[in-house]
Amino acid sequence: MVKEVPDVPRKAKFSINETASILGISRTSLYRYIKEKYISAKVRPCNGRLYFTGAEIIRFWGVELIN
Repeated sequence: MVKEVPDVPRKAKFSINETASILGISRTSLYRYIKEKYISAKVRPCNGRLYFTGAEIIRFWGVELIN
């Protein structure tokens, strides 16, 4: 996990790969965090793929750092 707040636009949308890279974790860890409801993913209606908003990435980073 990265030690500094991710510098991402709050309204931007990021894929699974992008989010894992931004947070400095593996895709497997990210899927585990989704399953355990630590981070919320949304579904793109056009293709059914998961994405995360910048605001959710920043929120998750803060919560994870406290735990």
